[in-house]
Amino acid sequence: AAARAAAPAPATGGFAMDEEDAFDELMGASAAKTGPMAAVAAPAPSTAPPASGGKPDVLYSPRTGAAFARGTAEWEDGFGPMGEELVATPQPPKPATAPPIAVNPGPMRPPEPDIAPAPPRQHAPVLDRAPQPIHVNPGPMRPPEPIVEPPSAPAPALPKQAAPAPVLPATLTVYQNRQPVLTHQIQTDETLIGRRDVRSDIYPDVDLTAYDQAGEFISRKHVYIYRQNREYTIYVVSNAGTQLGNQILDLGARHSLSDGDVIILGGRLAMRFEVAGDDEI
Repeated sequence: AAARAAAPAPATGGFAMDEEDAFDELMGASAAKTGPMAAVAAPAPSTAPPASGGKPDVLYSPRTGAAFARGTAEWEDGFGPMGEELVATPQPPKPATAPPIAVNPGPMRPPEPDIAPAPPRQHAPVLDRAPQPIHVNPGPMRPPEPIVEPPSAPAPALPKQAAPAPVLPATLTVYQNRQPVLTHQIQTDETLIGRRDVRSDIYPDVDLTAYDQAGEFISRKHVYIYRQNREYTIYVVSNAGTQLGNQILDLGARHSLSDGDVIILGGRLAMRFEVAGDDEI
């Protein structure tokens, strides 16, 4: 104690030699926390594998090769994001494989029955030489027999058809005041007697317009005379008055005509009907 009291006091800001160890400890702790000296004095992290039973600081995915440092969720769980187990050494990434494509095989066909192969065809044996032709004696040649056709039956005779009777020509002679004023030869199967009317497009075969200019007793269509073979018929189509001999014909009446009949129209104009006989044809 006396010796310590006798030792001179340190200068301001200095330290005693016996406090060097405490100072070294103080500087070492502060350098490890802050300052540029701490970075120089801090030891480098060790890459050596940890002791038995521990995990390395970095784990790797065997599928993708990604690294996961200590403190990450993958490092803590020991499994990667795809469920793969992490390993201590880096692994090259595995190529991605596409999932297999399911193919519909379609309806199953029954197995084909086993068919035994057909036996090989047997070919006729090949002769060493071509067969020789066989000579046949034809004998004396006979002339060909003539072909005789059976006589054909005569065609049946067709019954002779009677020739149609010739048409008898007829004539109409118009009289006015008992004098003949017009003669008409009937040459068609239908003959119209009346007055001409251009507006109504009526042009009778026996035109009596000149004998009744005012249309007082003759109609535009007064009577028709029809011819069929040797028969002649009068047909009344007017109610202006038609008389055959002493018989008065009504509208729509039909009557046969004979040679010498007298037709009176409207009670004023007369016509004589004449038919030629067989000796006149």
